[in-house]
Amino acid sequence: MSLKPCFSCGFENPLEHLFCESCGVSLSDSIIAPVYINTLKHDSQLISLNVFYRRVWYWFLTLLVASATFWYFPDIRATYWSAGVGLFLSFLVPYRYDSIIRQPIPTEILSKNIIAYGPSYKRGCFFFASGLIYFLDDGFFYKSYSIKGDTYFLFIEKSSIDFISSHDRLPIGRSSSKISIHTKSGAIHQFNVYQRELWLLTFNHFGLKIMAGNMSFQAPEESISGSSS
Repeated sequence: MSLKPCFSCGFENPLEHLFCESCGVSLSDSIIAPVYINTLKHDSQLISLNVFYRRVWYWFLTLLVASATFWYFPDIRATYWSAGVGLFLSFLVPYRYDSIIRQPIPTEILSKNIIAYGPSYKRGCFFFASGLIYFLDDGFFYKSYSIKGDTYFLFIEKSSIDFISSHDRLPIGRSSSKISIHTKSGAIHQFNVYQRELWLLTFNHFGLKIMAGNMSFQAPEESISGSSS
């Protein structure tokens, strides 16, 4: 069998292969190849929300605001304006959310094992997701994408993490909650995530210490010993 070495890692692949079996780099220099080969290699869990129901929620809010505007200001133009702004947001926010979760796997973590990932945003950002947080076998990787095209990324080594704490759920109508990653050096990295309980259960399952006042977790080693007995 004729083989050709990968220009990235040197692994020898059969001539008919389009992607490297070792690192996933395209053997034909395609820039999208690492995305697809890496997606196939990793059994990653997407922790997200249903975009359709999120859009329906904004339609409902638009109806309430437009009705309240018409009742408080009996002006049809003001009602049209409020309805127009609401419909615009009902398109923009879910569209932005959907575009975030469809982002390709960042090249910085192509060689890493992705356990779970999902839309997220840092404290102080706009109300819709602007980035993705990846839970890796060796830590966390966060990457944000601005509308202008700028990016920001942060990597938190797993060995440097002391514990993860959660915050109370935000007022009704919001489906996200804050989590804080506390490092042994005293640094605190705060993120808004969706389906907080599922995130925390995943962290706990992989041995991270969780500090959540309104939830209790069983240590992984305790659950293993309990099931064996």
